[in-house]
Amino acid sequence: MGRFDPIGIVEAAYRVGGTDAEWLDDIVAAARPCLDAGLGTVAWMLSFDPTFATSAPAGEGPEGWQEAFFAHGPALRPDQLDRQYRAGCGTLREVTMGSFEGDAYVKRYLSPMGIADFVAITGRDVAGHGVFLGAPAPKPVDLSDTRRATWSRVAAHLTAGLRLRRTIGAEVDAVIDGERVVHAEREGRSANARERLRAAARAIDKARGKLRSREPEAAVELWTGLVSGRWTLVDRVESDGRRLLIARRNSPTPTRTMDLSLRERQVVGYALLGFTNKQTAYALGLTPSAISMCLRGALRKLGSNRIEDLRS
Repeated sequence: MGRFDPIGIVEAAYRVGGTDAEWLDDIVAAARPCLDAGLGTVAWMLSFDPTFATSAPAGEGPEGWQEAFFAHGPALRPDQLDRQYRAGCGTLREVTMGSFEGDAYVKRYLSPMGIADFVAITGRDVAGHGVFLGAPAPKPVDLSDTRRATWSRVAAHLTAGLRLRRTIGAEVDAVIDGERVVHAEREGRSANARERLRAAARAIDKARGKLRSREPEAAVELWTGLVSGRWTLVDRVESDGRRLLIARRNSPTPTRTMDLSLRERQVVGYALLGFTNKQTAYALGLTPSAISMCLRGALRKLGSNRIEDLRS
């Protein structure tokens, strides 16, 4: 592996021009130095709505890996697909461990190609879409808690980037030059919104600075998935070379119908995907306490005490 630079993957996720294949290729290129264990790095898009589907994979792996990896997909039940493509970061060994079908799949399809495990980074959205990024490994992989948390945060950016691709014409609510909001409209005009946008711009600048190479995990933690649950900040380079940050609306919209506010539906939707309050807070750019309060209020409205009661 090369230099560990997860911020490079985050930046690639927000370069949303071009075709789906070009976008995935860019993400794979940025991820390869961080992930490649000698057997390649791959990525594809996911859809769970209305039925499960994947895009053509990008990247490279051992000869025949695509056929092997997808060989058992059509036979998997929805709960098995949820396990295999669970949000965040995990390994194939964790998914298949103790499962007769899983162990047989690895033995039959992957072991002959020298694949013993697979690092899986899965960004899943409450609207039923997502991105899978991963790398096959020739030996079992043990992920530290710190590395697992970092990859889960990267997954949130992959999902936000995918949403952004689907809303290329989304309205721009603010333009930030350095630490100054030089233009703002609609929700971006309030004093509170402008301060939050300035703070987010400072955090991104710090994440791209010395922290990027010195403490890459801390750099990713600074750069949250959204600002105030509403905006993604993306680069725009002016003709004179100045780099501005553009605040584009990119709020996740759950497909599941519930008698809740949009924010409550978002929080419940992420909880149903298995997100912790801390992970949801990172994805939305809010505080864990705000997420906890919102989730409790949503469950009260739905007449439930536990998120598990809503799974169906």
